[in-house]
Amino acid sequence: MLVDDYQTQLKAMLEEVDCRIRLPEKWAGTFFVERGGVQPTAYDERRRHVRVEVRTRAILHIQKSMPCISRRRVTHQIYTRNISRSGVGFLHSEQLYPCELCEIWLPDQKAMIEVVHCRYLGECCYAIGAQTVGCEIEQFVT
Repeated sequence: MLVDDYQTQLKAMLEEVDCRIRLPEKWAGTFFVERGGVQPTAYDERRRHVRVEVRTRAILHIQKSMPCISRRRVTHQIYTRNISRSGVGFLHSEQLYPCELCEIWLPDQKAMIEVVHCRYLGECCYAIGAQTVGCEIEQFVT
């Protein structure tokens, strides 16, 4: 029952909130094409858990920002790129800064995350990396 209620709330938010992300040309039309699977690691990889490519829409609420940054309390639609047990990579239309705390609504659960890095990809498109705070993303717990 709770899962159905969560799914209903998430779907309603995704329909209500406009997505302002502008995908770079190289991804236009191909970003959501199913590739899936485990992403390869690099020689000097520092990640704690395997990343799985998951391309979907999600919801983001910024909970705590830096004192010098004025953020409005709004709901943002984002695109996920990859997810692991302890983190998530996603695209956002606005720049976020390390240490900002957010609540993310993924397809199967919500989690608190802390922004670790942000990279500019183009107008209204930032690649964000975040780690979970006080929880793991259950879908990927083995």
